[in-house]
Amino acid sequence: RKAPNQLNQHNDLHGALSRTAPHLPITNDHFDSARRVLADIRPGFDIRRPYVCIHVRDDGYFKVHQPQNRDDETRNANIVDYESAISFLVSKGIQVVRMGTVVQNSLALRHDYIWDYAFDGSRSELLDLVLPARCMFFISTLSGPDKIAQLFRRPVLFTNLAPLKSISLWVTDSLITPKRLRNNEGQFLAWSTVFSTDTFTLNQTQLAKR
Repeated sequence: RKAPNQLNQHNDLHGALSRTAPHLPITNDHFDSARRVLADIRPGFDIRRPYVCIHVRDDGYFKVHQPQNRDDETRNANIVDYESAISFLVSKGIQVVRMGTVVQNSLALRHDYIWDYAFDGSRSELLDLVLPARCMFFISTLSGPDKIAQLFRRPVLFTNLAPLKSISLWVTDSLITPKRLRNNEGQFLAWSTVFSTDTFTLNQTQLAKR
């Protein structure tokens, strides 16, 4: 169903996603194939144990594949800002997989439970599908890989979200942390100001100009 007029997304008013199974399920054959691949490329990673996927959008992908597209820069973030969250998960015995196709920087953190899958050259279509489909939850900056987690009904923590009208209202059991917005003087805008003005409805291009 369409969301209110100020939003350009849809929402799941009747909870259809939580009451239905994915139309493209991961079969045992897929899972077993992924385990065999992992035994070769990442023997320390156990897909049967708890793990979290994370994708932090930066400028790397667009510089390579869409250098003319600069409208989405407001959605970029730095993987360094997520190191404390990654370290916390690891301290709880949870494995962390950093997703992505082309990323600017590798993860500085080193631990047996941390896998920089986006940077180590081991990517495959099989793992791109199976890893998000089986994770505990997905940490994302609202970008392509999290759609696989959504498809397979995995919870998503959306971080650094902008523009605000892109909030995904159909994702079950998920959380959203919006990007803080500043005015031209560099001061943070109060949320009361953001939601009582047209700031809430601005797209990426408009946000960049403000």
